[in-house]
Amino acid sequence: MSSIGDRSVLNPYEIPNIETLPVEISGEILHFLNDFDISSLARVSKKMSTITIKQTEINKYMGLKTLIDNVIQELCEDMNAAQIKSLNDILEEMKLSLEGKSPNLMSNVLNLITLNKSIDLIKNKIIDVLMTLDEAKLNFLKTISVPSFFENIFLVVEICKRIDEASNILDNDDRSFALKEICKDLTRAGDFNRAIKVAKTILYEYDQDLALKEICKAIIQAGDFNLVFKAVKSIQSAYLRMNVLVNICEVLIHARDFNQALKAAKSIPIGGFNVFTNNRVQHEEIEKVCKALIQARDFNQAIEVANTISDEGFRAAVLVNICDDLIKDKEFHLAIKAAKAIPVEAVYNITNNRVQRESVIKICKALIWSGDSGDITLAGELATLLLRP
Repeated sequence: MSSIGDRSVLNPYEIPNIETLPVEISGEILHFLNDFDISSLARVSKKMSTITIKQTEINKYMGLKTLIDNVIQELCEDMNAAQIKSLNDILEEMKLSLEGKSPNLMSNVLNLITLNKSIDLIKNKIIDVLMTLDEAKLNFLKTISVPSFFENIFLVVEICKRIDEASNILDNDDRSFALKEICKDLTRAGDFNRAIKVAKTILYEYDQDLALKEICKAIIQAGDFNLVFKAVKSIQSAYLRMNVLVNICEVLIHARDFNQALKAAKSIPIGGFNVFTNNRVQHEEIEKVCKALIQARDFNQAIEVANTISDEGFRAAVLVNICDDLIKDKEFHLAIKAAKAIPVEAVYNITNNRVQRESVIKICKALIWSGDSGDITLAGELATLLLRP
């Protein structure tokens, strides 16, 4: 930005900073972002977090207010007096919430998680009111404008009307099938919380787990990782839970959210259906996080993450690989730091692998090059393990 007289002009070669934009413009930009992108933007800085949360709150509340106003306008005062009153009550509660005075909604929103919870409460209240309308009125209301984040509202209302019908089916198999179909439809409509709630009512554990797994996959695609971490806990099968957590971990690594990726990796169940397989999968996912951190050149964090692996053999293998990468990058001090964290006795079990054996030799050389007597002693211990039959 440069000045000419009293005027400020944009430099065409200067990238504008969203933090410096007027509130109205940043609010318009946020209209085009999904929840995952908004969450990423909020992590840029404290200032950006404050701007993002407040503008997202205003945008979503205004979208819901417009929706409610449009619905009220199309309702008949005589025939739909109860619904109009309920919708006006919701509007009043929303107003108080924005002013930080609502006893029910989450006033003074501190982060996007609490904001989304507050928005979900309002959406559910609106759905509850719409469910009391007859089919003809609902079909008529489908013509009104709805906010993009609630575009499936009338579809969700139709699906919700089927829940009570399905729950009253006497035959267990037929009831489970009907509830599974409702879960699929709610998931496709993006109402994940309601889909999870319905899935938990399915009688058979395996069917329930499969439904929850599919819901989790859709939540991952939507980028709502806070919700998927909660949903995955409801999956009772260790094998299916492991599959979902691996998926979460790899998506988060790709998104460079390494702390959340590590959380997913460490949540992979150990023991259960196959102790060795579960342990190996958890350690492999943690290793992937380490490799991603190395690629991001966050070497210290990579070493710290590797040290959280409980199995000494896996920990030794991961640390050896980290050392090898650090040596290639000529980060000898960090390579030595990683080498000192290696469980020495566990190295013997991995040196049958030719590639890892060569990596251990490189580590020994790096330790010797340091000239430190302690490092040279450690190099001697590692070298002795290489000579074992």
